[in-house]
Amino acid sequence: MDTSDYHYFSSTQNSSTYELLANDTIKIEPTDILPITTLTTTAISSIANTTAISGGNINATTDDVVISRGVVWSTTSSPTIDLSTKTVDGSGSGSFASSITGLSPGITYYVRAYATNSNRTDYGAQVSFTSLKAPTVATTSAATSITYYTALMGGSITSDNGVAITARGFVYATAATTSTPSLTNSITTVSGTTGSYTGTITGLIPNTTYYVSSYATNSQGTNYGTPVSFTTPAPAAGSGLSQATAPASGYDLAQNFPTSPSGWYWIKPAGQTNAIQMYVDMTEEGGGYDFYFITAGPSISTVNAADWGGKSLGLDLVMPRSPQHWRAMVNAVQLAITNNPTTYGSTLSAYFQTVYGVYNTAAGNYTSYIMRDPTYYGTSGAATNLPANSYRVKDGGRWWLRNTTFGEPNGDYGAYGLLGGYAVPTYPYTWTAPALPTDLSFNDLSSNYPTGLYYLVSTNKKP
Repeated sequence: MDTSDYHYFSSTQNSSTYELLANDTIKIEPTDILPITTLTTTAISSIANTTAISGGNINATTDDVVISRGVVWSTTSSPTIDLSTKTVDGSGSGSFASSITGLSPGITYYVRAYATNSNRTDYGAQVSFTSLKAPTVATTSAATSITYYTALMGGSITSDNGVAITARGFVYATAATTSTPSLTNSITTVSGTTGSYTGTITGLIPNTTYYVSSYATNSQGTNYGTPVSFTTPAPAAGSGLSQATAPASGYDLAQNFPTSPSGWYWIKPAGQTNAIQMYVDMTEEGGGYDFYFITAGPSISTVNAADWGGKSLGLDLVMPRSPQHWRAMVNAVQLAITNNPTTYGSTLSAYFQTVYGVYNTAAGNYTSYIMRDPTYYGTSGAATNLPANSYRVKDGGRWWLRNTTFGEPNGDYGAYGLLGGYAVPTYPYTWTAPALPTDLSFNDLSSNYPTGLYYLVSTNKKP
């Protein structure tokens, strides 16, 4: 209790008139002053099923200091510190934050900030909120079947808390990004409602640690399971994931790592000292078609040119093997243009000025023949096999341009020259029925057709 001291003043009193004189003594009695604290309650934020955030701000104190402060809450109005549902958040003046925990989903709560001094407890104005009824997520299971790029995850949702689940699955991020992933990070959705579920997360990076949480969402919000972590394997020899692990071709990659996705890999062509990055299609015909993009020439018009883009890298013009190979070529170029038009240009046609590495050693009229390798594709209809030593590719392997005869090449052809390409798909292009190219258009010319500055080269190892 704060009590004032006694104060004495001297005065003289006139005895006949009872007047207070200057030399009389005056006694002032002590007065009790109760300390008061003025404070506010912070608005509720981060409301979840079982938690929320509040706090307070102690604006002023009178004749005493705050020895304890926090918030108190209840399902009934005007909660006091006699309840166990309170926080203790230090002492003194100023603002403070408080974590409200142990709530039940979908319940209305009343909250007041409090401040206690040596005499009394004061409260801020009351605020209220209703806890969410987002789904209750029980667990995130440990990752299994971990590869360079994928992992199998499991989760469990025990309750939707009376509100239908609209989405569930897994959220994940690298350890360098966060250890508590959320919907702002990578997401894999899995259909269904409550109960246990599994799903495969994809697009991972080798030799990288990830955190993964199961999650479930309804109209009330989203809840997460406890995050679990795992690390993808380090690159193995021949995986193409680093310069040190580069295979000799995309075909070698497909043979040894068949589950690898299409994308950019380090390839070290036979006889070369350094690995280079090439795009490898891992979809068409079992995968393994590889491509290196030439974007600044030199432009060539014969298969035996003195120099061509990629020659110093141990690569040659693509030797087109099949309709699937052509589709892989178009898709690779389109993807490169979409992702980096500054480097790869903006048109498909720039890459298809010729039909690539199909050539002849002499002129001749082939309008009655199907322009594809007769050893692998045979003939159809009235057409007969191409004559021996006619059109071919450099390695003597499979090649394909059409499934029917065509009015070219008609004889005006320069030996070893490239056939001109036209009727090229316009970017952006989507494959529709028929899903594969059935007949390419081209033309022969005695002065031959140039590739232009943009074209594809390859190891051509996929037969």
